[in-house]
Amino acid sequence: QANESLFAHIPGLRVIVPSTPEDAAALMWTAMHSSDPTIFLVPKHLFRQQMDCPASVPAVGFGSARIRRSGDDVTLVTWGNCIEQALAAAERLSNEAEVEVIDLRSIVPWDRETVVRSLAKTGRLVVVQEDGVSCSVGQMIISDLVGNEESFSHFVSAPQLVAKPDVHIGYNPIYEYAALPDVQQVIDAIQKTLED
Repeated sequence: QANESLFAHIPGLRVIVPSTPEDAAALMWTAMHSSDPTIFLVPKHLFRQQMDCPASVPAVGFGSARIRRSGDDVTLVTWGNCIEQALAAAERLSNEAEVEVIDLRSIVPWDRETVVRSLAKTGRLVVVQEDGVSCSVGQMIISDLVGNEESFSHFVSAPQLVAKPDVHIGYNPIYEYAALPDVQQVIDAIQKTLED
């Protein structure tokens, strides 16, 4: 199960979900020098992969998202394991739309400014998460942006949330992948925002 929304409900905790080794190192440095307790969630699927990492990594502040792919048509916000599906979907749709992929890296606090700046450019929002739909970080992001008059004015289509249904994730990999969001679901959500 993804636990970020559970920890995000506890006041005073910082919740971090890096998706690359350099982000993990940079955010760990920040956590070690922070006066607040930090929950560091490691996306095991990504961390089992071989990735290049620079020899020196500067610290990254909490609440500082990273734009993993630039685009002008759709803003796609995600974190952790779902970065893989987001980038794959953006690549497959590259002839139809320029999708900007934002890796939040930090859930509490989250980088609202970067997301709003991207939304102002694209007018369309897709949030992709590994967590269940109900009471989730993705719902919080969409609710925050729709509930604010300034950011609401940027929307040209209804925001979309791609998430796991509210079910347990089975131990068997077949059941695990059946429950988790896949690339086609992300593509469908992006295309839905482009229809309006």
